[in-house]
Order: sequence, then structure tokens, then C-alpha cells
Amino acid sequence: MTEALFDVDDLRQPAPVPALPATTGQRRIARQRGVIAVGMHPPSLTTAPYLRLHPDAAREIGGTGPHCGACRHRVPVHGGSRAYPKCCWPEPDLSRQVRRDRISHGPGTDVRASWPACTDYQPADPEAPP
Repeated sequence: MTEALFDVDDLRQPAPVPALPATTGQRRIARQRGVIAVGMHPPSLTTAPYLRLHPDAAREIGGTGPHCGACRHRVPVHGGSRAYPKCCWPEPDLSRQVRRDRISHGPGTDVRASWPACTDYQPADPEAPP
């Protein structure tokens, strides 16, 4: 019997280690990138359904065109000792009591400055280009 019962080289290889599941933040970012790629704004995932991207905005994070970082509706909302950037459309003045459909008390509605702008985009500085 010259033929081996098992292939010894296969037994010497270490077993593959299964990949760890992605963190909650990584999964959220992946969903947000997917929504942007199809022309929707990320808050569409949580509080503002069917919120489309601005027609001049790029379909990727950090692309050219108008972005949330230059929008007048993106303001810091204070929660404890930190401030979280939220979209306070239709009125960015936090002293007024208005409906805020795009704000929750979680990271799902934090608005990143590099996101492409939505259809409600208004420049923070009226003289600034989009």
C-alpha cells in the first residue's frame, strides 16, 4: 500500500478563523453608503422616509457638489456634555419649538458633514457656492 489514506499537507494547514461580525457602527455606515449610492439621503433609514439627494450632489460620501457640512439646517444639538450634529429642518433655530422629524436620541440621525446634501439643502452662508 503506497497510497496514503489522508493528504498530510491538508492536515498541516491551520483551520480558517471565522470573521468577527461587524460592529453596529460599521453596519450603519455600510447601510448609509448603500442608500447614498441609490440617490437617497441617509436619514431615510430612520426618521425621514424617501428623502432624496440634491440633484447636484454626488452619489458618494465626500464627493463634489453640495454637502451637509455647508447646509444651514445642520446644527449641533447638545446632549449632556457633548454636541451632536443633527438636521433641524425646517427651522434650524433651536430656541423655537418646531417639529423635528429628522432627530432622534441616537447616532442614526447624526448628520455627517461629508454626506451629499438632500433636496432641502440651503447654504449656511448665502454668498457661498453650493
